[in-house]
Order: sequence, then C-alpha cells, then structure tokens
Amino acid sequence: MRFWAAFDLEAGIKAAWQGLRAAPLPLLLGGALMTMFTGGQAGGGPVGPGSGGGGGGSGVDGDLGNDLGDGFGQFWNDLQASLSSVDTWVLLFGIGLLFVVVGFAGLLWAAAWAFLRGGWLRLHEQVLVTGAGEVGALFSGGPRFRPMLGLKLLTGLVSVLIWMVLASPGLGLLVFGLSRESWPMGVGGGLLALLLPLPAWIWWSLRTCFAEHAVALDGLEIGAALRQSAAVGRGHQLNLLVWFFVMRIAAGFVGSAGLLLCCVGVVLTLPAAQVFAELPLTRGYLLLSRGEAERARHVLPR
Repeated sequence: MRFWAAFDLEAGIKAAWQGLRAAPLPLLLGGALMTMFTGGQAGGGPVGPGSGGGGGGSGVDGDLGNDLGDGFGQFWNDLQASLSSVDTWVLLFGIGLLFVVVGFAGLLWAAAWAFLRGGWLRLHEQVLVTGAGEVGALFSGGPRFRPMLGLKLLTGLVSVLIWMVLASPGLGLLVFGLSRESWPMGVGGGLLALLLPLPAWIWWSLRTCFAEHAVALDGLEIGAALRQSAAVGRGHQLNLLVWFFVMRIAAGFVGSAGLLLCCVGVVLTLPAAQVFAELPLTRGYLLLSRGEAERARHVLPR
C-alpha cells in the first residue's frame, strides 16, 4: 500500500472522529492519561498575553532591574556562605540522595507510562478493527510492559545523547561568548546548540515512531521493533514529517477549543486532541504493516 493511502489526512481525521463517537469513554480516558504522561504533546496552547517582547524600559524599569540584580547577588553570596559552612560529605550525601530520589521518581514515571502506553495502542487497534472499545483495553499492557519500558529508556537515552553531544560545540561557544561579553558569539553559539542536534533528533524520532506500535500490537522485542519501525517508515521520512506537522496542527486546534469555554472545556478537548494526534498514526501503521486480508478487517473510517 502507498504511504498517502495509509496516511490519508482526511481519512485519519475521520477515523479519529468516528472512534470518539464509537468509544468516547475509553478514548477520552486514555487520552487524559496520555496527556498527563506526555505533558500535552498532542496540542500546543496559544501564546498567552504578555509573552511577546516589550518596548524600551523606563527609568522605573531600570531601577527595578538594578534592585533585582542586587537582590540576586545578595542571595548568591548568602548561598555560598551557607554551603561553605556545610561539611563536604554531608553536602555530597545530600546531592547523591537528591539524584537517587529524582531517578527513582523518573523510573516510576517511565514504568507507569510503559504499562499504559501498551494498553492505549491496543485500544486504538480494538476501536479501528471492531468499531467499539472497552475501558479494560487501556489496562491490558501488562504482557508488553518489559519491552515497552526498555524501548522507552533506550530511545530516550539516545535522544539525550544526541542533544548532549551535538549541542556541546554550540554551548561551548555560547559560554565563551558570554564570558567575553560578546553577544554575537553567544547568540551564534546558542543557535548552533539548537540547530546542530535538531536534524539528527528528527531523523531518530521518525525512524523510531512506529517502534511502540510494533511492541504493543505485534508482540516484538526491542531490537525487532526498531527494525520493524525503520522498515515501515523507510523512504517516507519527509512524508512522515509533513504528516506529523499537519496532524499536530489539527490536534492543536482541537485542544485549544476548550479555552473558548472559560478553560473548562479543555478537560475534554485535550484528551480528544490526543486521540486526533495518535489514533490516525496507529491506523497508518496497521495499513502499512498488514497484508491485504488483514487490511480488509478495518472498519474505520466507514
């Protein structure tokens, strides 16, 4: 099957809408849980008032800036004095304990995400194939918990390494420029720190975008899931990038619609935006990775 037949924008949006009509409670509940664990990636809210840059400051603004600078300097001096009076081993123990607590909390978050993610994708398949969905499907990710957690940790680690390694020259230039009070050099370093890792990160994200589906829906282990994801998306990276961009915009409109109801509506529209952003991706994966006989089973969109 051709890419744009599986990832037809109109058919994907129609499938998400029909899925919400067929199984509103399971999909909205799953969308709410995924929004909590992904920070609302499905749709970005509008820029709030006052976020843009202001005009030139007045004398009052300058006095306020000086006061804030003096206050921060005093705070930093007090902090240094406090730390100097603390025993080194106590300080190291406190820092180590903080790292342990943060790491443990992050691992718990990743474990909960891995369990729910498998069920969320299996719910997609259930809705797309049967035209109905059950809340219990959301909590059916237990059998695929281990590979899903391993996949999450691996892909996250690679993403972090991409940014750390490729952004380091730009960060070095940024720090050097600021230390020499060279704003052009500092700004250039900041731009390099952002732009150098971006192509590699986009490539990695597109290459692995179907790996979770391969784990949850095909029962594959981590390595096989990564190979399956690369095979399904091979030759379609640019198309996938365009598709993701358009679908995120559509999901963003859905998520922002709740703001029109005095922000109360976001309780429904943010989960719905998650459905519009992700269910069409599952549909496209199923259509690209299945044979003709299996593709005929799909009832959405009608």
